[in-house]
Amino acid sequence: MKLKTEKELISNWGNVIQPIVSICCIAYNQEKYIEKALKGFLAQKTNFPFEILINDDASTDATANIIRDYESRYPNIVKPLYQIENQKSKVKSGMNPRFNYPRAKGKYIALCDGDDYWTDPLKLHKQVEFLEKNPDYSFCAHDIDIVWENVQKKINFYPTPLIDPSLEQFLNYKRYISILSIVFRKEFVLNFPAFYKFLPGGHMLLINYLRIKGRVYFIDEKMGVHRKNPGSVSLDKKRHTKLKATGIGIGKPNNRFWVNRYEIFMYENLQYEAKEEDRKYILLKLKKLYNYAFKRELANLNIRLAILYKIKSSFLNV
Repeated sequence: MKLKTEKELISNWGNVIQPIVSICCIAYNQEKYIEKALKGFLAQKTNFPFEILINDDASTDATANIIRDYESRYPNIVKPLYQIENQKSKVKSGMNPRFNYPRAKGKYIALCDGDDYWTDPLKLHKQVEFLEKNPDYSFCAHDIDIVWENVQKKINFYPTPLIDPSLEQFLNYKRYISILSIVFRKEFVLNFPAFYKFLPGGHMLLINYLRIKGRVYFIDEKMGVHRKNPGSVSLDKKRHTKLKATGIGIGKPNNRFWVNRYEIFMYENLQYEAKEEDRKYILLKLKKLYNYAFKRELANLNIRLAILYKIKSSFLNV
């Protein structure tokens, strides 16, 4: 795929100078993948400006050099930060909120990690066009493919996507929306809830937080690819074990393992961010989580915790 030069890209943007979309990307030791991600960004066909914000977290391979090459060719579009010391090892989560969101100039933010990539050059155009026409929607998502790099396995991400779900449907949906597929209004993340910094990962929180701020629209088209490679968080067994031990955990949302303290902590806090008419659905979700936690802790003979969840459930007036 031959990319347009920076001059050619900018010529399509007319007289608009301020970026409409800020593409936020975090990268670390992804020399085999980062170039495909960058090409997917730069291949976007839009009539509005966009910027590419990358936070390289002190990569020890050639990732930063590849980014520098693109920065030299697209200095007005590709805007990296090169960390001298690895930040993820220090603060665990929130790389985009800490390093990319604060410098984003766009009205909208699009996300894609350095080992994933977009496949449709009209992705941003389609999503921004929808959001511009529908101000009551906080974000727009789409279908993707998942590829296992080590076994060459490929599956669909969404078996039965909900195109325009109610909050109740959304909160009970069995799959969470892929982060690389979303474009959302930046205004909603300018003042993230304070509890955000306590959660490892944060993608699940972001999706739910955006949904209670507005509606979500799902485009039933595959416009990106999420890689499951040996270095990814989802395949990192050591991190899984560590997070399981804390009672937080990560994993596929449709696993029973995912119903844990992470979700309880998240919904306990998100209820205060929701509109009054939406709060009942979050409380219903919490009640289900408390009841499941009660049975789980009882089975594990954690009597004190079981009683705590039973008491919390009894106080919910839903």
